[in-house]
Amino acid sequence: MKLLSIETATNLCAAAVIDESAILSERSLSTPQIHSEKLVPIIDECLREANCDLSDLDGIAVSIGPGSFTGLRIGLSVAKGLSFASGKPLVAVSTLKAFAYEFYRKRKTGNAESILSLIDARRDEVYAALYDISAGGLSEVIPPAAFSLNRIFELSSTGRTVLVTGDGTEKFKKYIEKVESKDASAYIIPSPGSSGASAVGVALLGIEKLKRREYEKIDLLEPLYVKEFYTIVQQPKVQS
Repeated sequence: MKLLSIETATNLCAAAVIDESAILSERSLSTPQIHSEKLVPIIDECLREANCDLSDLDGIAVSIGPGSFTGLRIGLSVAKGLSFASGKPLVAVSTLKAFAYEFYRKRKTGNAESILSLIDARRDEVYAALYDISAGGLSEVIPPAAFSLNRIFELSSTGRTVLVTGDGTEKFKKYIEKVESKDASAYIIPSPGSSGASAVGVALLGIEKLKRREYEKIDLLEPLYVKEFYTIVQQPKVQS
């Protein structure tokens, strides 16, 4: 079973092609606001390196969010277009679970009992989800949602050791450094640059959904935004 995956939920613009036994190709760029320009060329490079085209795939997996509103729209639009053009099924993978899964599959969880996945949602908020670790995999404890830093600290401080991952890690680290609570010491903060974001993580979770035939309806699938989009309108200066 062969699958193309797409990850655009954060600054990472990435794609990968895997089959059930190996990573055939992987390409990524970590630069803001390049997804619309670079995603399709990255996909083309991945398919060439894997020596296949769309007709050779069994499906397409896309990181569905939460995350960057623009990045999610671009990734899903491309995934839908490829799925429609090729007739291959499309599966959607939780971005936060894919972050956690990268640490789980690489056995980088240490003595952690849970993984807290975070994406910076600006201001004092993060998109977050909590997963317990077991021999059988990851089980969702807190589903993806937007939380204040204080609230997700309260919810995830359960007395268990928690590994923190995702591009909201540094923001959460600065928060717990100021918290006067013994629970703050229960969090494991990986070294900078270990966010867990990866098209391979999306692909490995996606191929399991393909096996279970958990296909999405292309015309109904929307990004998992979690919260409403809003902008700050700059008011014109009034000259006195």
